[in-house]
Amino acid sequence: MKAVEKINQELNLENNLIELLKKDLKTKDTVLVAVATTIKGTSFIYVKEYFSKTSGLVNNYSLQLGFSNENAIMNDFEIIKNSKEIVFENLKDKYSIIEIEKAFNELYTSLEKRSSSEEIKEKLRLENDSTINRSDAQNDAYIHLAKGVKMNKETRKIYIIGLEIKKTFVEKRVDVKPTNSKTNTIIKKEITKFLKFRQNKIRNFIFDENEISIQGLKINQ
Repeated sequence: MKAVEKINQELNLENNLIELLKKDLKTKDTVLVAVATTIKGTSFIYVKEYFSKTSGLVNNYSLQLGFSNENAIMNDFEIIKNSKEIVFENLKDKYSIIEIEKAFNELYTSLEKRSSSEEIKEKLRLENDSTINRSDAQNDAYIHLAKGVKMNKETRKIYIIGLEIKKTFVEKRVDVKPTNSKTNTIIKKEITKFLKFRQNKIRNFIFDENEISIQGLKINQ
């Protein structure tokens, strides 16, 4: 029964967002491609016909905004802590033990560092740790405009980040050639998919500054 109620809530949410979007398809000279709303203190956004250059697909998305990436990292670290045996069992017929071990340990170490306390992170900064340095650089590169919305200081591109609630296929626009990823990268992706990492549900949409208008969000000044 709870599963049915959740599906109905998601459908109602998306329908409400779509109706809002239809009311004002243009704001001045900028196409309105995203509309947001807040329900019981939680912000949601509907992104219309987003084209992904990496997949060549166009989809509509319903997202929960302001979802903490830090919480997702903590969640995923707790999952991987006790999952080594089942991960190895799941992948042993496809990859060597050495390959699985390397990928698993790198993924584990990265999550451990990123989910550590500020005191430990500060110590890692003093040691010039590459994982923390990359994380800090990512945070410093953006201006936060609203919950789940940020702008790259250098490129001025707008980023919308949220937890995917629903994705609806619209069309395949172009064929994209598959990338030749390293085995280590492929194994890491398989591990995160197998363990159903929360980070895998976080979506990042990129727009030029002049090609997006968002209705329903309060932008920080």
